[in-house]
Amino acid sequence: MVDLPRTELNELNVRNQRFGFEKREGVKSDKGNDAVAQPLNDEVHMAGQVGLILLKRNIVLQQTNECLEKKLMEVNEELTQLKHEIQPNLSLLRALAEKEEDRLLNDPYGGLSCDVLQEKMPHFELKIQSLNEQLSEDKEEVCMQQQHAFNESLQKEMKQQLDLRNSKLTVLFCFENNELI
Repeated sequence: MVDLPRTELNELNVRNQRFGFEKREGVKSDKGNDAVAQPLNDEVHMAGQVGLILLKRNIVLQQTNECLEKKLMEVNEELTQLKHEIQPNLSLLRALAEKEEDRLLNDPYGGLSCDVLQEKMPHFELKIQSLNEQLSEDKEEVCMQQQHAFNESLQKEMKQQLDLRNSKLTVLFCFENNELI
């Protein structure tokens, strides 16, 4: 059976009831034929109504499909246009990449000679040594901070335990004093 929306089914039922009522009044005189023809007329009428509803839905779906096909064609045209616009930039980018690759293959040091690099070597060694010293100082600072945080945590915990024991002793002392009295 075809699954129709509730509004269309309600509309169909109202039409069928109205149509059935009109038909029954028109054919009341012929009771023998009415008993056979009425259910058949109702079914034919209902099938016709379902067909009309399906036809309407088909038309709406066709219109939606045409609209979507039109949008798809527009998007495809736009995509093609963008590809044509990007193509020259892509070619230019490839040419620049090939040129840079050739330059690096021909001059792996980026324009610096071996002598220039050797002259810069002591400077870089000093820089590395300075960075290693800074790293060592930073490690010591972190260790000191961690030790300080640990000590504070330990002191706090010990103070809490001391306070707890003092309160227990106070209670015990008060209890013993009350027993002596």
